[in-house]
Amino acid sequence: MTMKKKLKVAAGSLLGIMFLFSAVLLIHIVVMVKNRKPLPAATLQMARADFKQPVPDQVMQTIQQAVSRQKGVKETYYNAGSRMLVYTYDNKVNTAEAIYASAIRPSGMSSERHLVSQSEATKGCPAMDNHSFYGKLTNMVARVVN
Repeated sequence: MTMKKKLKVAAGSLLGIMFLFSAVLLIHIVVMVKNRKPLPAATLQMARADFKQPVPDQVMQTIQQAVSRQKGVKETYYNAGSRMLVYTYDNKVNTAEAIYASAIRPSGMSSERHLVSQSEATKGCPAMDNHSFYGKLTNMVARVVN
């Protein structure tokens, strides 16, 4: 086989492989996107209230019940170690401000809503270690996509 023929075979193989990968990608995108229904939790958000002093169990149960009774609230969780109350709510039904104002502030316990700072918002998921492999990979993809 001559060098020219080898180059033609290599170029043809490379183009064929690129075509196959492109076709597989296109088919995958069509299958994943076609007839998709909206995500069931697309409007679900989390909010957090930070308490400045330890909260007695009975008081926290009362606060959690008051938060749970609010329209749109799905779940509540209190972490006594970090004195944080986290709750999920449907943002089409209620707002974090309204839930805090009507259920947490009236408790009399010193607390404040946690508002995400601009630097925290740019980091993405607070649970992800940005120095790990997956954190670096996610940041790289985000830079390319955004």
